Amino acid sequence: MAISIDGNNNTISGLANGGLPDGCILDADINGMAASKLTGALPAISGASLTNIPETEISGKLGASSHIQQTVASGLTYNGTTGDVYLGTVSNASASSIKALVCFVQCVHNSPSASHGYLTGWIYQYGKTYNVDGGYFDVRTYNQYVLHFPTTVIIPWDPSGTQGLSMYINSSTETGSNNYFNVGVDSLLRNV
Repeated sequence: MAISIDGNNNTISGLANGGLPDGCILDADINGMAASKLTGALPAISGASLTNIPETEISGKLGASSHIQQTVASGLTYNGTTGDVYLGTVSNASASSIKALVCFVQCVHNSPSASHGYLTGWIYQYGKTYNVDGGYFDVRTYNQYVLHFPTTVIIPWDPSGTQGLSMYINSSTETGSNNYFNVGVDSLLRNV
């Protein structure tokens, strides 16, 4: 069947399944094509040839003063609580080189009997948007007597913004006594 192009109706007919034969369309025919004309699944793009991106924009470094090990809030117990909770102030995080914080949510279970403790949500800088600028965590313990473990969350940090740390709680359950959560900052990630 012959290939027929109808410019009035913008149609092409007579193509076999699979389209045009190889070599019919050259790179020069595609240069300048608008991105909006591309549809369907596109191949993965490598960033190997990207240029003019300063290393300081993409790498954080830990220096000797980066490990601050600061507990911002401790002894937190929630059962059925959801929503925003202000945790407290982060110390020494206002230098312009600080780009992110390595935060922790620590589960501490010291119950005399098996109990459950669940806490899920986001850690974020006070004044920011939790599900945009925060880090998600999910800490769950089931049928435990004694258990201590931290979960690490990295969040972006604006050193010129508030120096407060907040938590948005998605879900919380606590069924035992002597069980609680601590939240704080392990390290400051800096561009140096």
